[in-house]
Amino acid sequence: MLNHPQPPTVPAGDENDFGDFDIAITHDRNAKLKGRHAVEKFFKDVREHRSLADHKTRSWLGNLPFYIREDAIPLFVDGDDHEDDSKDYQLHPRYTLLELGKTATQPHNELCRLSIDDNMLEDPNLVIGIGRLFVNVSNGKAGRTSKWTGYEVFVDKQLALWMVFDRRSINPRAADWYPLSCRLSRPIPQDSGNEQRVLSFTSKVPRFDIACFLPSLRDLADAEFSTASEKVQEKMRSGKMRVCQVERSEVDKLLEAIN
Repeated sequence: MLNHPQPPTVPAGDENDFGDFDIAITHDRNAKLKGRHAVEKFFKDVREHRSLADHKTRSWLGNLPFYIREDAIPLFVDGDDHEDDSKDYQLHPRYTLLELGKTATQPHNELCRLSIDDNMLEDPNLVIGIGRLFVNVSNGKAGRTSKWTGYEVFVDKQLALWMVFDRRSINPRAADWYPLSCRLSRPIPQDSGNEQRVLSFTSKVPRFDIACFLPSLRDLADAEFSTASEKVQEKMRSGKMRVCQVERSEVDKLLEAIN
């Protein structure tokens, strides 16, 4: 939902009731999550949806953080999913808390737009925020921990998935928890030298603020890290990201391009 007031400097809800910054819904690995009833139902239901032009699709996505409150959605694994050093990418459903930009007099209940450096994006133009991008990693104590990458996840008109960086996640008080630097947020061109590769993984600041990382939510069950890594390099951009309300009267026109 998008009718929230202007967020504070530190994203609301990032410090939990116990006074720490463990904001993960779960710390389970992807292999275990795939056997959860809510997750299995999600992968079954998603096949019935094709675009945001369908009211049922908008309603289903808009309410995803409500229906999946205790589980995360497994995306793909960087490495061998049976090894301790694997990186399990996950979607933790949540309503968007990205900084609010342009407001509307009569905002649409589910759809919104994104702006970069106060310029409204045309690609994607209409989106729905469905959660945050986490990575489940070894905690070095024979266990696993899921940490936020600093990115929120949005779905566009054709159900492609976009990762959008919340710069307010760079919070010194939460440095041990987020934003977690990961290979997906810091893709390195194939011809880069070893020195650039080392520097890439030592910085908390990602190489981009927005990028499409998967072509379709419908194919999520078969997603692979290599596909996502290649996809982000096609349209990644940098700039201050905000979520903007959209007038109900504008939605039909913006949806016309969907066939």
